[in-house]
Amino acid sequence: MTYMGNRNLKMEKTIAYEIGYEHNLWNLFLLKLAGYYKDVSNQPGWVYYRNINGTVQYNISENNNYADIRGFEIMLMKSSGQWISGFVNYTYDVRTSGYFGLLEYYEDPNLQKEYLRQNPTQSKPRPQPYARANVQFHSPGKFGPMFLGFYPFDKWRINFLADWRSGSYYTYNPNSIPGIIDNVRFRDYYNIDLRIAKSFNVSRLDLQFYVDIRNLLNTKHFSFAGFSDSYDRINYLESLRLDWETGDQNGNDKIGDRRPDDVPFDPLEPNPDNDPEIAARNQKRIESKAYIDMPNIQSLTYLNPRDIFFGIKLSF
Repeated sequence: MTYMGNRNLKMEKTIAYEIGYEHNLWNLFLLKLAGYYKDVSNQPGWVYYRNINGTVQYNISENNNYADIRGFEIMLMKSSGQWISGFVNYTYDVRTSGYFGLLEYYEDPNLQKEYLRQNPTQSKPRPQPYARANVQFHSPGKFGPMFLGFYPFDKWRINFLADWRSGSYYTYNPNSIPGIIDNVRFRDYYNIDLRIAKSFNVSRLDLQFYVDIRNLLNTKHFSFAGFSDSYDRINYLESLRLDWETGDQNGNDKIGDRRPDDVPFDPLEPNPDNDPEIAARNQKRIESKAYIDMPNIQSLTYLNPRDIFFGIKLSF
């Protein structure tokens, strides 16, 4: 018996507040401003118990998790128009989460002390803003000259969907220093999708031909699926030049930084005495990103290449 339910669990609860303001600009745009707050409580989480010699080990679900979510958003919207419509949205979001009590209980007092030394109970507030934009260019019906009984330039739709998110946080603590959490960041995420569509009226039907292009710019988004094992992941993280490191290893790298495909791997040389020749060689490696030890499974390092889909939509 390793996982046990708990019929005394309370219902999860979220209390949300929002206050906003909307304003019509020149009868063309709608400006929306809003602030929000969410109080999340009674979230379930597993609590681990172990006896002195490890012969009894089990997990019980308890209402010990919570979250505090707050932020504001700005949106400019144009819901109708003969040529252009769409919206642009920016959201500034801050989240804090944690748990009450302990997540692990040991009968061995030494193991319990080590757990208490290594595990904080609350994450720090980390702002993670994001933005989205959906802009559509379209031509009106019966636009342009007629050709063979139809209008080749009318009812075209060109739609751009753009998405940006600030890089999330990650804990990399190779020396097991107590209290270290969320000390590394991922690169910012951004993506653009495109849809091109043309509609025709066929009797009482509306026939639309469209092309969807996902990841229009063929942006490479880093994936942990490329690591062959945990050692491969650690090798990559160790090769990055992070802002809390010293010497030539100090830098502003983020998870997702990569070595160009045509650059061979060439790690940085240790330089405790600041040897100028070693420093010069390391500088060349830094400029070319040759020091980054990329994941072993290259085919899974980036999982979202550009995709193109063709489709037909029939509306009655």
